[in-house]
Formats: sequence, C-alpha cells, structure tokens
Amino acid sequence: MEKHNERTTSDETATTADGNGPAAKPSTDGLVIAPLATAAALDPSVFSKVNATEAIPATWEERARKAWEYYIEEPLVKNCVNSWRTFAVGDEIKITSDDEDVKSDAVSLADRLNISAFVKDMILQLLVKGDAVGFKRYTKDGKDLEEVICVNPVSVKVKYAQGQMVEARQYPDDNPGIGEGLELPVDQVLHLKWDAPSFSSRGNSQVLPAFQSIELLRDYRRAEQAIAKRWATPFRLLKVGGAFGQKMVMPDQKMLEQVRNMVNKMDLKSGLVVPFYVTVETHGTEGQVLNVEDKVKEVKEDIVVALGLSRSLVTGDGPNFATASVSLQKMLVMIREIKQAARNILSWIFDDWAELKLKFPGQNNSNLLISK
Repeated sequence: MEKHNERTTSDETATTADGNGPAAKPSTDGLVIAPLATAAALDPSVFSKVNATEAIPATWEERARKAWEYYIEEPLVKNCVNSWRTFAVGDEIKITSDDEDVKSDAVSLADRLNISAFVKDMILQLLVKGDAVGFKRYTKDGKDLEEVICVNPVSVKVKYAQGQMVEARQYPDDNPGIGEGLELPVDQVLHLKWDAPSFSSRGNSQVLPAFQSIELLRDYRRAEQAIAKRWATPFRLLKVGGAFGQKMVMPDQKMLEQVRNMVNKMDLKSGLVVPFYVTVETHGTEGQVLNVEDKVKEVKEDIVVALGLSRSLVTGDGPNFATASVSLQKMLVMIREIKQAARNILSWIFDDWAELKLKFPGQNNSNLLISK
C-alpha cells in the first residue's frame, strides 16, 4: 500500500521534459489527462484582453491617439466632427473696426498668420482629442506676432496650480515623456479643454463616448469580410478512387495525372464529364451569409448620438415637433460652446496684437469686432 502511494505521488509531481510545467498523467482508467496551461492556472486575467472595456484606454494620451485614429479612419466619425466644426466656425473670419487703418492691419495680420486655418485646426484638436494647445511666436524685435502654431496636445505636458497653468513642456511625438522636453513660455501658450472641469488638467474627447460602439462596428466589418473571403475563394478538393459498392478503386499516378489534366483543360462555362470514381468537395461556402445590416444600422445610430448629433440626421426619420425642437436647442447650445472656444482663440491672438500696437508710438488702435 505504501508503494502504491509513493508511485502516485511521483506521477503527480512529474514535470515535462522541458521543465515548464506538470506533465500529463494517466488516470485510473488508462486515459491521459492533460494539465491546465500554466498561465491560465496561475493568472486569472489571461483572457482579460477580450473584454469590451479594452476599447477605452486608461491614459489620456492613449485615448487621444485612439480618438484621432477613429477620426482619420471612420467616415462617420469624421463627418460628425466636421459638421460640428462647420456649424460653429464657418468658412471664414470677418474682422470689422471703426478705424479703417486698424481694420486693414488686422486683416493683413489674419492673412499673414493664416488665422482661419489656425482656428479650424485648434477646434478640430479640441473636439477630437479633448485638448487644444496653441503657441504664438513674436518677431525678434518683439513688436509684432510672427507665427501662431497649433501644437499636437499629446506631445505637451501641462501643470496647473490653483486653476492656472504654471508649466508647459513639449516632447517628441514618437517618444513622449523621454528626456526633459522643451519648455514653452506659459505666456505664449493657450490651452483649451473640452468637456472638463476647471480643476482637470486635460479635457475629454467628443469621440470618447462612441469608443465601444466604434469597436463593435469594426467587429461586424471584420466578420463580414471574413465571410466574404470565404465565399469568394472556396477550397475545392478532388477525390479520386475509393470504395464504390463492392468495388474498390485504387488510383495510380497515371490516373491522378489524367484527372488533373481534365480539370485544368475544362471550360469553366460548361460542365465536365468525369468517371464515377472522381468526386469534388467544396469547403468554405457552408452556412448562410451573416446578416448584420440591422445591427450595423443601430451601431451607427449609437455613434452619431454619442457624438452629439440628432439621430434623425442619419436615419432620416421625421421626429415630431417637440422632439425636433428639443434636439435643435441642444445642438444650438453645443454650437455656442464651440463658438466660445473659437472666440477665446481669436481674443488670445488679437488682444495681444492690440497691446503690442499700444506699446509703440504712432500705432493706431481701435476696438475690433471679430466674428466668424
């Protein structure tokens, strides 16, 4: 009895030849029981990557990069974001003033700095990534603005103290956080945040609520593509010989070559007469085509709603007056918020430019009215 127990203990503690884990052990009925994989046995989170929560990255930088990826690759996301930007910013910036000379100087500044494109880029970064960072450079003599730059917000690290930005550093886009970075003067930096409280150092992307729906839409596309490839390129298997009733046909090399030549020379538009011992099996066309049209439609509607637009703009369904008016009011409020961000950008440029003009004698300055 003791010998039997010793043998059993020895079997249970045996390891594989490479020493990576326990070896398969025979059971009492002679079957070989394979042990669990070591990783699955020790770590319960091995399969955590398949969870839906993986669609939303943990850090702000990763969320911003993924939001930009969705904007570039998903037509629906791009159209929704561009619609908001077009509604709020328009196609150009109009500058008016009581003094024609000041107006002329301001228009010249707007053309020289390409302010219209700068504002559109800033609003785009603000909506897609949740942050917008602008940087203005002065001329060498400090009397005028030389350039305004829309900086990639992912490459900039900002620090706040009591609601005020106290530090801004820019790092290379390909190696963020490596080295000390380039310090940006705070008085030359504009940092805007979208959908975030004042105490938060980073904003939230407008695309963020649609992350999971976008990943689900991509899963549907991958499933459709896999099925389409399976149906478009099926695998055909020719069987020569076999048992037919009481007769057994054993093909030789000559018979196989004859069948091959017949198939290669056949007209694809007509049939081919083959001997009884030749059969064809086609693999890849089993089952029905996956019908995800309704599901894809629902997911697209969810994406549009997550991006703040009305569902009727996509589906074409006509809402009643109450629903349409509420949806319109909501859109107008959001458009005003984006307009206010655009006004802050313009004020950051033209207020500084007006102060520079006041510092030097002989420069006329008057109130400017800037609108989209």
